[in-house]
Amino acid sequence: MKRTLTWMPAAVVTFVLGVLIVPNFNSGLSDCVVNIQPITVPVTHQCKFSGGFPGRSISIANLSKGMTGYFPRGSYAHGRYGRETFMNEWYGRHLEAMREAPLLKEFPADTEVYRFLWLRTFHNPMAVRIERNGSAMKLFFKELDGSGGYEPGKLIETKALKIDESEWCGFMAILERANYWNQTLEKDDSGNDGAQWILEGVRENRYHAVDRWSPGDGDFRDACIYLLELAGVETATLGDELY
Repeated sequence: MKRTLTWMPAAVVTFVLGVLIVPNFNSGLSDCVVNIQPITVPVTHQCKFSGGFPGRSISIANLSKGMTGYFPRGSYAHGRYGRETFMNEWYGRHLEAMREAPLLKEFPADTEVYRFLWLRTFHNPMAVRIERNGSAMKLFFKELDGSGGYEPGKLIETKALKIDESEWCGFMAILERANYWNQTLEKDDSGNDGAQWILEGVRENRYHAVDRWSPGDGDFRDACIYLLELAGVETATLGDELY
């Protein structure tokens, strides 16, 4: 009995402390539950609608169909008429060797297409085409074994890749900075021993083409290089071949 009575005060104290502490502890838990809010994950890959579109683009339905080929008369808005014949003879030969189709056709309303043709005088011609059909986005890459300034050669590489929303929107952002839809060809700025950078675009069945000779810098160049890198071309290792 004495042993039992000796432990009774300690037990009473423990019980009293438990009664006082547990409500406060539970109260703290209640406060935490009440204050927890659902986490909203921001959507960071939504493409902004281009403020420059439609710009100088031309309705595909309104383009002259009098000339066959990849670039009918009027392909270059406000550019030099007559250049299209030259473009078909040079650029068209390479696109044909790549088994690429003209972009001048009626697409579904939710389809958007861009094609970069890279014709370096002494190096293999390359083309990167990206397409968006609704929520599906794809990239197509082709390379010839010829030279951009001479004969196209044969198709030596072709691949198709899926791209995601962030990659597509990354390209859209650079196009916007480049003011792509308002760019035009005001003069023949080609030269010798360089490269033609041709970027075609189709959006809402409106067509636009921008052609530059060996751009040294700027957002247009960045947009084209971005496409090459999406296709797996390691542009950082090209050195003098990136011209």
